Amino acid sequence: MRVAGMKRSPEPTPSPSPSRSSRSSSSSPSSLPPPPPSPGAARLSGVAVMAVAALSLLLAVARVSPGRAPAPGGTPAAPPAKRIAPADAGRHAGEEAMVCGLVAATKYAAGTRGRPTFLDFGAAYPGQVFQAVIWGSVRSRFHEAPEQAFLHKQVCVTGRIRLYRGKPEITVEDPAQLVLDKVIADPDFDQRARSTG
Repeated sequence: MRVAGMKRSPEPTPSPSPSRSSRSSSSSPSSLPPPPPSPGAARLSGVAVMAVAALSLLLAVARVSPGRAPAPGGTPAAPPAKRIAPADAGRHAGEEAMVCGLVAATKYAAGTRGRPTFLDFGAAYPGQVFQAVIWGSVRSRFHEAPEQAFLHKQVCVTGRIRLYRGKPEITVEDPAQLVLDKVIADPDFDQRARSTG
């Protein structure tokens, strides 16, 4: 029966199942299709989707952050990436590492294809011993312009080191890969990096 002003979506025709074939062909209330899900169920499934998305994002951030705390439940997290000086980064091409040192110069190349931001470690371009590259598509995820936030600061960048035109670099894909290095275990660490570069 159709009520005026009420629309119904077409119902799929049920395929015969073994349990249905043994029943009589008379139409009984038990053979009616199940009622549509309530609005609360749709809201609940939306909440579940958001919870899964939030958990996935949290796990992705935890995977690239340089210093990880033990996971809940007391099980230790995976060890952080190997910490190396900017001047040593070229010898670790192809490896995941945490490169820590002084950002000597920065440049946001807004007019260049891809709108990259460069953080030069050790010295300004072209004398840098290592660089971090932040592409324009990632830049908007930073709370502050990276070329201002990290200039003349001790910074650690975590990721896979690659050589570009003979110079080591890490491409930053998430702001969590860049952190200020507030605790320097070896006070001569950056002095050695500057003297070898």
